[in-house]
Amino acid sequence: FGLGVERLLLILEKQGVALPIENALDVYIAVLGDGANVKALELVQALRQQGFKAERDYLNRKLKAQFKSADVFAAKTLITLGESEVESGQVTVKNNQTREEVQVSLETISQNFSEIFEKLGF
Repeated sequence: FGLGVERLLLILEKQGVALPIENALDVYIAVLGDGANVKALELVQALRQQGFKAERDYLNRKLKAQFKSADVFAAKTLITLGESEVESGQVTVKNNQTREEVQVSLETISQNFSEIFEKLGF
């Protein structure tokens, strides 16, 4: 059964209730399509192994809802990963504060995300 925690967070946000978030996420991965699920999980694991706080969407929600979650979690960077990105091996990493974007390979994210993180100003 679901507790509806995500909905509760969205309602609280809409009403202007600020929840203290001590540990903002470094990376939030928005997942588009079932074909990107496995790669998203691999990326989250690789990012965590590099010491980054990373999370992804597990609920197969629409992109707009995933972007809202990234904001709720105060994610510093956002990666949108769909089937076309998995096929091409290239994704856009966006600074969620300045909206600056860089195009990078999935391999670079998996092996050396700190370089990308610094390039985006963190």
